[in-house]
Amino acid sequence: MKKIADRCIPVTTSTTASLRVAVLLAMGCGLLASAATAGSSRRERAAGTSAYIETELSTWKPSARNNARPSASLLHRQGDPTGTWDVDTGMDGSRLVINRLPDGSLAVTFTTSGCLRGWKLERTGAYRNGVLTLDKPVEEYGDLTYQRLYLVRAAGRNFLVADAAVREFEKGVTRSGKRIKDQFQVEFYAYQPIKAQAAARQ
Repeated sequence: MKKIADRCIPVTTSTTASLRVAVLLAMGCGLLASAATAGSSRRERAAGTSAYIETELSTWKPSARNNARPSASLLHRQGDPTGTWDVDTGMDGSRLVINRLPDGSLAVTFTTSGCLRGWKLERTGAYRNGVLTLDKPVEEYGDLTYQRLYLVRAAGRNFLVADAAVREFEKGVTRSGKRIKDQFQVEFYAYQPIKAQAAARQ
C-alpha cells in the first residue's frame, strides 16, 4: 500500500492490478459502511450534511500545497472551464458543474461522495487565464480542500486540477504536457469532462 496525498491505495498501472484495486476498494467500503451502521455518533452523522461542511470550511486556511501552480507548459490559458467535470478514485468521487452567468461570472455546483456520506456545495467563480477561483473553498470526500483550480492541457486533453493536487497530477504527465506517463495518477487527481473521461476508459 502506498499513500498518495490523502488517499491510501495500491498503486499500479496494470489493468489486472487495477481490477484488484476496484475489488479491494469495494470491500473496504462495505466494511466501513457496516461499522458506521453499527454505531456512529451524532457528530459523524452530521458530518455528511452540507451545513456541517460549510461550518467546517468557514475557518479553513490554505496550506503550503494550496500555493502550487502547474508549469506554464501545462496551463491552458484560453480554455473554457464550463461544463460538467468528474474525478473518481474508485472509493470516492467529486463533480463540478460549471455554468456561465449573464454577468460573466460562473455558477459552480460541487458535489462529492464516498462510502459513508456525501455533500453538495454551491459556489460562484471567476475565471481568468486558465485559473478558476471560487468565492469559498470546497472540500472533497477524500480530504482535499481548495479554493482555486487550474485548467490544464496534457496529451491533447483538458483537465481541471485543484491547487492542492497539482504536484500529484504533474507526476502523471510529462513536463511539456505532450504525454501522459501514468493514467492512474492523472485520473486520481484531475477533473475530466465527463464525455472525455468515458472515452479515455474505452
